[in-house]
Amino acid sequence: MTDKQEFSLEWLVSPWMLTLSVIIGCLLGHYVIFNPKDYHAISSVYLGLLEMCVIPLVILAISTSLARLLRANEAKHYLKRMGVTFAICLLSASLTGILMAKATHVGWDSSQSTQQLIGKLLLKQDKTEIKTSHTFHSAIDYIHSIIPNNIVRSISEDQFVAIVIFSILFGTALGLIRTKASHYCNHTMVGLYDTFITLINGLIYGLPIGIMFLVADEVSNTGVGVFLALGKLILIVYLTGIILSIVATLIIRLYSRASLLDSLRFLRKTLMVAFITQSAFASLPLALNDLEKNFKIKRAKVNLLAPLGICFNPGGKCAFFSILLIYIAHLYHIHFSWSAMCLVVVCSMCMAIAAGGIPIIATFSILSIFLKILGLPVSTAVIIFLTVSQ
Repeated sequence: MTDKQEFSLEWLVSPWMLTLSVIIGCLLGHYVIFNPKDYHAISSVYLGLLEMCVIPLVILAISTSLARLLRANEAKHYLKRMGVTFAICLLSASLTGILMAKATHVGWDSSQSTQQLIGKLLLKQDKTEIKTSHTFHSAIDYIHSIIPNNIVRSISEDQFVAIVIFSILFGTALGLIRTKASHYCNHTMVGLYDTFITLINGLIYGLPIGIMFLVADEVSNTGVGVFLALGKLILIVYLTGIILSIVATLIIRLYSRASLLDSLRFLRKTLMVAFITQSAFASLPLALNDLEKNFKIKRAKVNLLAPLGICFNPGGKCAFFSILLIYIAHLYHIHFSWSAMCLVVVCSMCMAIAAGGIPIIATFSILSIFLKILGLPVSTAVIIFLTVSQ
């Protein structure tokens, strides 16, 4: 007699099911079958549940991993390699975005419908939505904004850089204390980490519903006209993201010595969730699980490098900002010199890192600083940034 097969819900998070959710979400949003406010409410509830669990997971992952590496005297080695790797990856992402924008001449030959849409958005957008109380006059102002004087408030406001800084400081202190109490504390935190992983694994099975209403909300609010008018820009952004994802997968393949097909198969859910939700928080638990269990990379390395990579190595954001800057320049037929192009690279890297530690409203302040440096119109850039990023 054969044993009964265990009941599995893995089909709920299969690529086919997630693709079907996206299609249904597009139909719901386009034909507005239900109240659009319900779309936003349901998607916000689901993403809120994920973020509620992921933020403690990030704190526990960084703290316990850094403490372990410090006890094993390996932290200095990994941090040096991490810093160099992050700098190279950000530079590569920025150059990739610039090359894609320049090669396709995105924005240079913008159609009349695109110009009309931007004009309508500029007239329609209430100026109070662009203004922000988060104004940074110098680097000191920004550093002051990301130093967590209240970690609970930083968590409630999704200040990711502040959360990471707190986790690094806490993990460093935990690793430097060589007592039985700190050892037991680390073991307790590892147990809590496993608890949150189990909780998130259960929530992941609701991903098709969350994605369906998330897509429906975006389509109902944005409309098909925006995609048609800014279609080339959106296409370039997504193509660049796909290229960066493939390169990252190849790097993981070389490190883990897995085949390319196995690497893509192992990461298919993580890549798809990140692609659809555009949320590092939503895809982080899947990434941690895939790197540890499928690629057999040590938990201490994965739990430290993955959250810090999201914070200090946002290659997707860096490429997006570089494409956006070139697009605005092309839109107004502005030619950049080589020195200005170098400045675009530096600006996109700085904006990508800075944008991770502040709310999206405060991002306008950072964006406006670099736009003024490059001599680009702020209002148009902010409107397109809002439209495309949403």
